[in-house]
Amino acid sequence: MLKLSGRITDNLERAATVLGALLLFIVVSLTGIEIVIRNYFGSSALEAVEISMQLAILMYFIGYPALLNGNRDIQVDYFYVKYPIGVQKVVDVLTNLAILCFFSIFLWKSIELFMHGLIFRHPVFNIPNAVVIVPVVLGGVFGLIVAIRRLADSLAETYQWANS
Repeated sequence: MLKLSGRITDNLERAATVLGALLLFIVVSLTGIEIVIRNYFGSSALEAVEISMQLAILMYFIGYPALLNGNRDIQVDYFYVKYPIGVQKVVDVLTNLAILCFFSIFLWKSIELFMHGLIFRHPVFNIPNAVVIVPVVLGGVFGLIVAIRRLADSLAETYQWANS
């Protein structure tokens, strides 16, 4: 089961990396277009700004779980490496349990936000506001999957260490 979840999260990480690069290109392009339009026509293109913001939100909420999956998030190992290996294993499990709790609450609240967004309209695009909340919910789902995998991996490593 761990191998399957590892393959799933690794594939999601690769897809998120490619998507993130594509979104970054689009956001930078739209920002450039917005600058040109503002300078030459004297007013902003609200659609370009809004699309850039929504793509940046998608990039963040999909990108962070991808970084977390690949252990490319910020880590401070100064004190951690000084602990005995048993303490390190306990810290790993507790940290991953905290990450799982965070993403569980994050997903729960993002679904609530999505449900509330169904009754409002987006001010620029005149679509249900819930549509622009979908990236947040997707980030919560991806983050929860990654958190479950990380906790399962750290529990397996701790069990293996304890029995060796």
